Amino acid sequence: MARQRRKVAFAKEVTIKRDGNTAVIDFIDQSFGGTNLTIGPKIKDMSDADILRLYNEIVLQQQRLIKESQPTEMQGGLPQIGIDSYYKDLTTHSQTLRCELTSDSIDDLVVEIDDRKLSWEEFGKLISPYRGWAMRIQFLPSEQLLNPPESKILTKVPED
Repeated sequence: MARQRRKVAFAKEVTIKRDGNTAVIDFIDQSFGGTNLTIGPKIKDMSDADILRLYNEIVLQQQRLIKESQPTEMQGGLPQIGIDSYYKDLTTHSQTLRCELTSDSIDDLVVEIDDRKLSWEEFGKLISPYRGWAMRIQFLPSEQLLNPPESKILTKVPED
C-alpha cells in the first residue's frame, strides 16, 4: 500500500538523462519510481555524479524535515478551514482535521468541519494539496475529537 519514499541513490541504482534544464533520474528498481529534477541552465556543466550528489542532498534534506516534522492541529474553538486569500478557495489551517460524517439523505454522505457541510467532491478538493502524503483516519465519538484516547494496537484480525 505505502509508496516507496525517495531514497539516497548510488550511481549503479539509477539512470540519468537530461531533458533541457531537467535531469530525469530513474531507479533501476522501478518500485522507487523516478524523479524529474529541474536544475536550470547550469545542468550543462554538471556530470552525472554532480546531478546524483544534488539529488541525494535534496533527499537527505527531505528525510531530515520528515523526521523533525510534527503535525499541526488547530486548538478547539478555532476554525480548521477557511478561504485562501490568493486562490479564493477552501483551505486547511493545519494538518489535522477533526470532522464528523453526517448525511442530508440516505445516499449523500457529508463531511462536516466547523459547521460547514462538505460534499465528498468538496472534501476531496480541500485535501487535494496533500496528494502524495499519507492520511490516518480514526473513527471516534464526537465527544472525543478534541481529546482522543490512545489507540489500542490489535495484533490479529478480529473474528466475525
